[in-house]
Amino acid sequence: MSWLGGLRVSLGRLVSIVVLPAIILSLLPLSLERRLVLGPRLARIWGRMMLAFCGIRLRLTPAARDVLENRAPRVLTLNHSSTLDLFAGGAFYPEGCVTIAKAELRKVPLLGPATVLLGMVYIDRSDAGSARASLHAAAARVVAERLVVLISPEGTRNKTPGLLPFKTGAFELAAAAGVPVVPLVWHGCRELWPMGAVGPWPGEVVVDALEPLTVDKDADRAALRAVADRLRERYEVALAAGPPTRGRALF
Repeated sequence: MSWLGGLRVSLGRLVSIVVLPAIILSLLPLSLERRLVLGPRLARIWGRMMLAFCGIRLRLTPAARDVLENRAPRVLTLNHSSTLDLFAGGAFYPEGCVTIAKAELRKVPLLGPATVLLGMVYIDRSDAGSARASLHAAAARVVAERLVVLISPEGTRNKTPGLLPFKTGAFELAAAAGVPVVPLVWHGCRELWPMGAVGPWPGEVVVDALEPLTVDKDADRAALRAVADRLRERYEVALAAGPPTRGRALF
């Protein structure tokens, strides 16, 4: 894999040693409401910086740009396949956004404290009861705080090509909050930075948005499973078709 990409990432991480503490210090005195506005702006600076170090251009389709530039309560889903997802997600992190992530991320030096201040919701995947409680706590905040929730239905990165089975948490959260699910499809992250590689190849990542879907507030476990499986099929079709040609680079 690209040794030059590994060098670029290493340089970006060295710069992050300065940038991330600056983000933490700037957010500390602010209320959560202010952090949900300023925090994403700072996250976008960091994400774009890291993509620039990696030689990656990020392109948003018109549908994705419309979704990400307009704050409204909703759940955004994404296909999670690469470390590059973290940088690309930071580069377009929308205002009022909180992310659902595994609890282990909270322990990562510098990045962990920064994500705590950004209001990230952590899920303990080893405790189903605790995970569901965290999701429902997030659902209670979504409408009250006009939150955008970013979550991967796969739950973790897949070590092989293709999608992992979708978990139902994203759809349970959307049902509890009474908000739509908007699927974001990321093209290029796995190809440019496969799992296990030290760094990425230069190239382009394209983010597209599919038609939103709604989840019945009274959906039971079987209904949630059906919604998750249908959305996974839509992702497979979109990924197989490849990135749309329309859209312009974010930076």
